[in-house]
Amino acid sequence: MLLSCLVALGASGADAQAPAKTDAADEAGFVSMFNGKDFSGWHFGGNSYALPTEQQKVWAVGDGVIKQVFSAAKPQLLSQWDYEDFELRLEWRVMAGEKDYNSGVFIRCTRDNEKANQINLKKGGEGELVNPKVKGSKAIPELLKPSKEWNEWCVRAVGDKISLTCNGKPAWDVTGYKSLSGCIGLQAEYFPFEFRNLRIKDLGYEALNNPAAWATKGWSLSGDALVAGGATEPLVSKASDYKDYRLRLEWRAAKDGNKGALYLRGPKAAAAAVALGAGGGDGPLGQKAPKNPDNPVGQWNYLDATVQAGKAKIWLNGVVLAENVALEQASGAFSLSTGLEYRNIRVKRLDAK
Repeated sequence: MLLSCLVALGASGADAQAPAKTDAADEAGFVSMFNGKDFSGWHFGGNSYALPTEQQKVWAVGDGVIKQVFSAAKPQLLSQWDYEDFELRLEWRVMAGEKDYNSGVFIRCTRDNEKANQINLKKGGEGELVNPKVKGSKAIPELLKPSKEWNEWCVRAVGDKISLTCNGKPAWDVTGYKSLSGCIGLQAEYFPFEFRNLRIKDLGYEALNNPAAWATKGWSLSGDALVAGGATEPLVSKASDYKDYRLRLEWRAAKDGNKGALYLRGPKAAAAAVALGAGGGDGPLGQKAPKNPDNPVGQWNYLDATVQAGKAKIWLNGVVLAENVALEQASGAFSLSTGLEYRNIRVKRLDAK
């Protein structure tokens, strides 16, 4: 289980602006959780998915890293996405001296109990699972580098099995982890920590972030986003036999008024369309959503569409837009229309082929 975490965990020095070197093949399927510039993809604690609207006193971004300043013990920094099975890679270092420090990394934590499901970063207890404790995890201070040097962690979670690798060495491998889904988080605890190179892979999903992964021609990559450019045809999946599946992606309207759609059974199945952009989140699949949860223009939106047993559930930015909606077609392709930008697209079949 630890093998994938042990491959190509590149060495890192003390320069915050120099990312660790990693093998390109080993990084396949991973997506960045931090763009090095701001808190896109994160929110500051609380039982919500609200995007940051102002600079926090506790957290800051500078020199390509997330910086935790020690003026307060909250809020915690939580991911917009929830995750089930995943592999998480990140680097951290403490900027205080060797005497005392405290922080933590949350895995599959709940938003109403942010400090649950924590891998400790407390002095002397680094690496141990706490809240709740799981038999077999342990503190690993002997595997750490000195204060102010970067440590690389790899956390792999599959079902109730969790493993930790520290600086390329196995730390522990446990079974019996009860939380099977939740967000990723970083803990604020009065001490100056820094984090960088946060990236994650949703295990069991096929990544569709390259134009070559689609049947449609003419789309291209702009940074990490798929854009239509001059293409007039929607993105259509290569396979046309999707029956039960889960599709996760991020979409963004570059300009006010831009809009698009997700087609769950192909671009011609209008009855199975989810409107996106320009306030389109207020009426997917013919249902009235409780509110329009679209993020502001220029911000990324987080969409999770599940089709199972002939019914669809649509989740957007923490709001369930529609569920238990019957689909007429038994199977088909899925498609994304022009008009918006898309990234971090991944799909998992839920039906056995």
